[in-house]
Amino acid sequence: MVVKTSLWDTAYIVKQEQEEPTIPPADALILYAISQEPEFADEHQSQATPIYTPVPIIGSPPYPPPIIPATRFRLPLPRDTNPNLNIEVRVKGQLGLQLSRCCSIIDEVNHGHLLSSILHWVDDASTPMNHFVYGQYVWVERAYFPNEKVRREAHAIPKDRHLSTFTRAHLIALMIEAQHRHWSDLSTLWGEVELEPLITAIWAKGSRITWDDLYIVAIRRRQSRSPDGSYRWFPALELHVTA
Repeated sequence: MVVKTSLWDTAYIVKQEQEEPTIPPADALILYAISQEPEFADEHQSQATPIYTPVPIIGSPPYPPPIIPATRFRLPLPRDTNPNLNIEVRVKGQLGLQLSRCCSIIDEVNHGHLLSSILHWVDDASTPMNHFVYGQYVWVERAYFPNEKVRREAHAIPKDRHLSTFTRAHLIALMIEAQHRHWSDLSTLWGEVELEPLITAIWAKGSRITWDDLYIVAIRRRQSRSPDGSYRWFPALELHVTA
């Protein structure tokens, strides 16, 4: 990927995932990258540690390199997440549905409009889920931040009796509604939330995020079941953080 900067003519960004990455030369542009949590992390702990990715440059002047913060952080999953079920949520082939594309944080959620938006944006949103979601209720929980000192709870949501086919769009809509209720309680009048109390990491200090920064990247479920034997569903959530 080629990036134009104010100090460099051209920078070639190269992702490196070596255990011992090459030390960049003095004239290299350094990119802060946020390491991912282990896929099945303790929901009350965060061990995020910045890692550094060298960015080779061409024709760089003798200035100290700037620091560009990486912008994606995926919330850790509960330990009993089913490892065999990961339904990716894609929009025109790109991973992740921005929640604000479907509903505003300042308004009450209109379920019909929300469902229509998901069907419009999300690839394969009309795929049936009847073989996964059965019974009278759908058990859904929201995504949790690492520092939240609360017990994860799944809520039983009655299914529409007149609905013959329960689709991915229906499940995603219930997840967004659950996340919307939490964010409305958490955020300020302008929809901003301080990130540092939610995630223990150097890069989170002083950062604020909004509803626009939340993306659902997958539909997941827990191995433990609800009292009526139904699956417990939740979204894999990713933050797009800007400095």
